Parts: sequence; structure tokens; C-alpha cells
Amino acid sequence: MLSQVKFLMAAIKANTFLIVAIFFLAIWVSLSAFINTSQFGDNFEQFNWAHSWEWGYWKHPPLTTWLLFGFQSLFGFNYLNTYFLAFVCLSTTLFFYNKIGKILIGHHFAEIATLLLSSSFMFTWRAQMFNHNTVLVMMLTILCWYYFYNIYKKNSNELKIINWLLFGAFLALCFLAKYQSIIFFVGLGITSYLAAKNSNNKISIFGIFLTILIAMMMIYPHLFWIFKNKFMIMHYTADRFNIDDYSFLDQFKNLISFLVQQIRFFIIPLLILSILSFDTGRKKFTKLFKLTSISGNSWVWGLILFPFLFLIFLNLFCGLKLANHWGMSVFLFTPIFACFFCIAKKFKRNIFLLIYTGLQILSLSIFIFYKNGASLSQHKRNDEAYPSKIISNLVIASWKDRSDCKINFISGPAFESGVVSVYSGEYPQVLEDGDFTKSPWINKNDIERDGMIVISRSSENLSKYTKIFSLPVEVTSTSLSLLDFYWAIIPPLKEC
Repeated sequence: MLSQVKFLMAAIKANTFLIVAIFFLAIWVSLSAFINTSQFGDNFEQFNWAHSWEWGYWKHPPLTTWLLFGFQSLFGFNYLNTYFLAFVCLSTTLFFYNKIGKILIGHHFAEIATLLLSSSFMFTWRAQMFNHNTVLVMMLTILCWYYFYNIYKKNSNELKIINWLLFGAFLALCFLAKYQSIIFFVGLGITSYLAAKNSNNKISIFGIFLTILIAMMMIYPHLFWIFKNKFMIMHYTADRFNIDDYSFLDQFKNLISFLVQQIRFFIIPLLILSILSFDTGRKKFTKLFKLTSISGNSWVWGLILFPFLFLIFLNLFCGLKLANHWGMSVFLFTPIFACFFCIAKKFKRNIFLLIYTGLQILSLSIFIFYKNGASLSQHKRNDEAYPSKIISNLVIASWKDRSDCKINFISGPAFESGVVSVYSGEYPQVLEDGDFTKSPWINKNDIERDGMIVISRSSENLSKYTKIFSLPVEVTSTSLSLLDFYWAIIPPLKEC
């Protein structure tokens, strides 16, 4: 018994920084769930799709929705499911990120890097969000840990068939999380090539073949789904490219705006680095040269420099409009590089934890203050402060005035329909934008039989219905954005 206690204490001491990081992550997610009156639109999007297990969804690959679908199949529906899955994905990310750091830069710097990542925007203010980016960073850390632990800098004769097959499986899961992962596949290829070139290790052609084979076998059903649905998902991706009205100046402005937002997203890690870098006790540029040397650290080129440079190329020369949240995956491994470069080998752990904890508490205080003072008076919709329960109760009450039947279907925009579906407690299916190609699991005959609530942002779109409902003044007075919420009732044909 005593030996078990000693083992547990040793494990806690060895992973103190990781435990602290996950502890604060839990606080951020729990606090958001407690304060919020609604959720991000991406959360509702996953709820809307999680009614059915599909090989793809009109906007994104399926892995993220599969996770929510599987979780709800096992444990049932709850509006807090997305909060819980967000915590699971991000804590898993931190766990494997810590293990990657230990392999690349040692236990000492890995602990720091884990805390730096955990204090970034995605793990604090946006920790409540469950979407494809949340799952992507989790899968990338799992993939990269497996690669560095089992494949990186090893001779081909050291690797077993199972190593290549599992690597291919993780590649496929990353692809099914988000197509952006392809950039990191190329990055890992660059890492492998540079590592093999400078260590005289031979790259296993057979291993690469097995990896691609298993990955393609897992991805093929999704590719077939894309073809079957007339490349609908690609239309959404293509909308990110400004081809017809391309302007280098506009693209450059978009790049600058993107980089400025990344500084905002990583402001706490940057503050920590700036405080601790005053006492490095080492020549920074010597460290920088050593860390970026191809022979010793090919991963810097493959996982940090290549994704960033490739994104710049797509932006400036291919017309790609950068989304701010892409930076979380593009700069995912930058804290590992930054802490090694900026922070001294010898530093007091307690001081570092004190600085980290202080900045986290400060950020949490600002978050609480901001949320308590958050107003819906602006015209722009504030997702987390949206009066979802109030609106849902009003819409469902109007349905119950017309029918004793359970509401099974809602049609309308993803956010507004998701609000009513999730916060009604009954979780009816959502026909997104009234488009059956976006919600192909819904049968038109079932809608005619069971009836439906139709939601719109314009009363003109509901002009064919005999009665159009709108929100009362006491609700709309809190926000101009609520003036654009209308609905109508299609009563069921069946008797209840």
C-alpha cells in the first residue's frame, strides 16, 4: 500500500504542470457552462448533425459529429454534451502535447510548453467550443506523438507492420476531422525526409505503402460520399478563395489581420515568455541556430515553418481568405519551440507556476467581468449570451397551443433552429435552411405527417403561412439581432 502511494505521489510530481493545466481547463469549461445562456454556433451545428451517423456532412468531414453522435447514443442527449466533449478533446490534446514535448525537448521544457499552450485562447475563452478545430488539434497531437514515439529517426528494420498500419489509421482520422490536416501530413513527410537524410536512415517504401493503403481504405467511404453528393462539401471550402476578385493588397491586409489576431490568441503565453526570458542565462541566437539546424531538429521545419509558410503562400498567391481560428493548428507546436528558445534551463518551478496561475486568475476575472456585463444591445449576434431558453420556451409554447403532439422537426437557419432544438429539451431534428441535401436523414413524408416549426430571419419568407410568430417586445428590446427571429407552425396530420 505504501509503495502504491509513493508511486502515485511520484507520478503527480512528475506531471504537476500537466495536472495544473487540465485543472484550469476544467475551470474554464465549467465556468462557461455556468455563465452562458447559450452556446457558440459551431456547437449547435454539431447538435443539428448528430441526429444521424453519416460519411460526411455538407460543411465538414464527419469525425467531430461522430464523436457527439456516439456519445449521445451511449449517454443520451444533454445540452452540456458539447461542453464535456470540448473538455475531453482539449485535455487529451494537452496530455499528448506534453508527451511530444518530452520526446523533442525533454521533460523540463515540455512542462513549460504544455502550460503555455493551455493558457492560449483556445484553451481558455474558447475552451467551451466543440467543433472540427477542437477535434483537429487533438488528432494532430495524437498523430504526432505516435510518429515521434514509434517512427521518427528509426531504421526501417526497427519498425513493425502494426506501426505503419496504426500511423495510417491516425492519418485517416486527422483527415476526417478537417482537410487542413493535409498540410501537416506534408510537414511530417518533410520531417521524415530531413531526419533520414541527416542520419543515413533509409525510408521504408513498404512502410509508406502500408500507411497510405490503410489511410485510403478508411477515407474511401468519405470520398465516395463527396462524389455521391456532387462535391457539395467542396463548395463550402472553395468559398474561402477570392479568385474572381483577387487583390494582392487585400490578401496582404487579411494576412496582417490574421497575424494580429494570433497575437491576441497567444497573449498570455507571450506574457509568460516575456517575463521568463529576462533570465535565460544563455545566448538566444546560439540556441535558435541550434534548434533550427536540420540535422538535429527537422520537426521545426516540418511542423512549424512549413505550415506557416504554406499558409502565407495560399493567402498571398492563391487568394485564400484566412480564418483567425486556423492559427490554433498552424501554430500548435510553436510553444515547444518558443519555450526552449526563450527560457533558461534553470528556473524555479514555483515561480513559474505562480506567474502562470496569476495570469490565469487575471484572465478568468476579466472573463467573468466581461460576461456579467455582456450586452445584446448591439446588432451583431452574441452567441453565448443569446436568450436561448427564453426563445425556445416561446416557440415550443406556440407549437403546443396548436398540437398535443411532440415536436419532431424544426426547419430554418442552423443557429436559430439549433437554439430551439437544444434548449427545448426535446431535441427535435433540424432541417437546416429547409434544405434536404444539408439534412438528408430527414424524410419529407415524416415532416408532412408529424408537422414542423419553420424558423426564419425574415417574415417575408413565411408569408405563405396563415400565422407568423415573432418575439415579444420584452425580449427583442434586449438586442436588435432578436428582431429578425420569426417562426410559423405546420401542424401534424396525424392524431396524437
